[in-house]
Amino acid sequence: MNIQQLKGFPTAEAGIEKGVSACFAGLIQGHLVMAGGCNFPERPAAEKGEKRYYKGIYATPVEGLDIKEWTKVGELPTSIAYGVSIVKGDTLYCIGGNNTESSLCSVSAITFKNGKATVTSLPPLPAKLDNHAGCAVGDSLIVLGGNWNGHASNRVLMLELSALDKGWQQLPDFPGIARVQPVCASHGNSFCLWGGSSPRTEAQDAQLGLEGWQFNFCSATWSPLPAPTDAAGESVFLGGGCATTLADGSIVAMGGVNKDVFLSAVNHPQPGYMTHPVEWYRFNRLVMQFKDGQWKTLGESEATARAGAALFTDSTHLYEIGGELKPGIRSTGIYKITLK
Repeated sequence: MNIQQLKGFPTAEAGIEKGVSACFAGLIQGHLVMAGGCNFPERPAAEKGEKRYYKGIYATPVEGLDIKEWTKVGELPTSIAYGVSIVKGDTLYCIGGNNTESSLCSVSAITFKNGKATVTSLPPLPAKLDNHAGCAVGDSLIVLGGNWNGHASNRVLMLELSALDKGWQQLPDFPGIARVQPVCASHGNSFCLWGGSSPRTEAQDAQLGLEGWQFNFCSATWSPLPAPTDAAGESVFLGGGCATTLADGSIVAMGGVNKDVFLSAVNHPQPGYMTHPVEWYRFNRLVMQFKDGQWKTLGESEATARAGAALFTDSTHLYEIGGELKPGIRSTGIYKITLK
């Protein structure tokens, strides 16, 4: 595994140059494209800084220099982060998300031509949805989990791009706990999910989704999948991480928060949690592949130890954009990853 940092980051919106988490991103028309995202540009979250959301759409040629000059090529209808981005053909779909005012049900399609982005509205989601996951399977967009009208959800939705008049259709809920910030990727003619967590309530503590689930379209049923594990056999939590599907149909996943640190923080909050150094939080360093029903580790790196990063692929490389190094501290890191 080879990881190369691509220098440069958008600067056209005040504050965005500090790096963002939870942006939309993908590769279309030979360009890396990113849009939206959020950060704390003036004061860190630990110092009660104000979170800022962005709406700019930026592009840079994927080929050429390793120092990327990002050009603002358009704007989303509103400032937004924490949605799902899916590339299908030459279109980047931006689904749901939230901003300072509200969670959103909007769905936008971004196309890129002659140096400009065109944004088209698609049928909205049936509810306001954020911190969910999604992927494309065949001609359909899939989204699942996240916060559904403000409540953690097991719901799964599908939009057929060839039958937009049908709108978003509901598929069977995935089993087990609701999952906020899971990861999802296509796998052949199906899709899989791992990670995510259900929030703490008055009735019970927060719970983690370690194992995975795979949906079978023919039988409309779910089948369990193993959790990823490290060299010691310990389950790896992918909540807040990212995943994508390679050309051979296998799934690559990386990043996410440490299960023990995260669970302790949400179930037993302690003062000063946001003030520790990056290494204290132990974000997942492993780059892992799911193939033939099993997980294996491809490598590990601090560069991929992110939460809220965007991950996508072409036929040769993976690209990771942004995310956070620790709670509230964003990264301007953009990495090209070559799997050997």
